[in-house]
Amino acid sequence: MQDAAMADSVAWDLHYDRRVSEDFLKHFLKGGVASSLVEYVKHAPYPLDLQMRKDPKRKFAEHASLYVGLTSILTSNARARSYD
Repeated sequence: MQDAAMADSVAWDLHYDRRVSEDFLKHFLKGGVASSLVEYVKHAPYPLDLQMRKDPKRKFAEHASLYVGLTSILTSNARARSYD
Protein backbone atom coordinates (compact mmCIF):
# COMPACT_ATOMS: atom_id res chain seq x y z
CA MET A 1 0.00 0.00 0.00
CA GLN A 2 2.80 2.40 0.86
CA ASP A 3 4.44 1.81 -2.56
CA ALA A 4 1.20 2.61 -4.38
CA ALA A 5 0.77 5.83 -2.42
CA MET A 6 4.38 6.79 -3.11
CA ALA A 7 3.97 6.10 -6.84
CA ASP A 8 0.93 8.37 -6.96
CA SER A 9 2.85 11.23 -5.33
CA VAL A 10 5.77 11.21 -7.81
CA ALA A 11 5.06 13.32 -10.85
CA TRP A 12 7.33 12.75 -13.85
CA ASP A 13 7.01 15.16 -16.67
CA LEU A 14 10.08 14.32 -18.71
CA HIS A 15 9.66 14.30 -22.49
CA TYR A 16 12.16 14.17 -25.32
CA ASP A 17 11.16 14.86 -28.87
CA ARG A 18 13.37 12.45 -30.82
CA ARG A 19 11.63 12.76 -34.18
CA VAL A 20 14.04 13.39 -37.04
CA SER A 21 13.59 16.38 -39.31
CA GLU A 22 11.86 16.12 -42.67
CA ASP A 23 15.15 16.96 -44.39
CA PHE A 24 16.89 13.98 -42.73
CA LEU A 25 13.95 11.68 -43.43
CA LYS A 26 14.00 12.59 -47.14
CA HIS A 27 17.32 10.72 -47.48
CA PHE A 28 15.49 7.45 -46.67
CA LEU A 29 12.41 8.00 -48.83
CA LYS A 30 12.08 6.97 -52.48
CA GLY A 31 14.71 8.79 -54.51
CA GLY A 32 16.80 9.65 -51.45
CA VAL A 33 20.46 8.76 -51.09
CA ALA A 34 19.68 6.02 -48.52
CA SER A 35 16.41 4.72 -49.97
CA SER A 36 18.10 1.45 -51.01
CA LEU A 37 18.89 0.80 -47.32
CA VAL A 38 15.17 0.93 -46.51
CA GLU A 39 14.42 -1.53 -49.32
CA TYR A 40 17.18 -3.83 -48.06
CA VAL A 41 15.65 -3.81 -44.56
CA LYS A 42 12.18 -4.57 -45.93
CA HIS A 43 13.34 -7.59 -47.94
CA ALA A 44 16.22 -8.95 -45.83
CA PRO A 45 16.18 -12.71 -45.21
CA TYR A 46 16.59 -12.06 -41.46
CA PRO A 47 15.08 -9.50 -39.07
CA LEU A 48 16.58 -6.03 -39.31
CA ASP A 49 15.55 -2.85 -37.54
CA LEU A 50 16.18 0.66 -38.88
CA GLN A 51 15.80 3.30 -36.17
CA MET A 52 16.03 7.07 -36.53
CA ARG A 53 16.47 9.55 -33.73
CA LYS A 54 17.22 13.17 -33.05
CA ASP A 55 19.51 14.03 -30.14
CA PRO A 56 17.41 16.14 -27.74
CA LYS A 57 20.53 17.79 -26.30
CA ARG A 58 21.99 18.94 -29.61
CA LYS A 59 19.38 20.65 -31.75
CA PHE A 60 20.56 19.51 -35.17
CA ALA A 61 22.19 16.12 -34.44
CA GLU A 62 20.27 13.20 -35.96
CA HIS A 63 21.13 9.60 -36.74
CA ALA A 64 19.81 6.42 -38.27
CA SER A 65 21.02 3.04 -37.00
CA LEU A 66 20.59 -0.38 -38.56
CA TYR A 67 20.29 -3.22 -36.03
CA VAL A 68 20.54 -6.98 -36.25
CA GLY A 69 19.12 -8.10 -32.93
CA LEU A 70 20.63 -5.82 -30.27
CA THR A 71 23.75 -5.04 -32.32
CA SER A 72 24.02 -1.84 -34.31
CA ILE A 73 25.81 -2.69 -37.55
CA LEU A 74 25.54 0.67 -39.32
CA THR A 75 24.99 4.24 -38.13
CA SER A 76 24.52 7.31 -40.28
CA ASN A 77 24.96 10.66 -38.53
CA ALA A 78 23.82 14.10 -39.65
CA ARG A 79 24.81 17.32 -38.00
CA ALA A 80 23.99 20.79 -39.25
CA ARG A 81 26.92 23.08 -39.78
CA SER A 82 26.90 26.59 -38.48
CA TYR A 83 28.76 29.34 -40.33
CA ASP A 84 28.05 32.07 -37.79
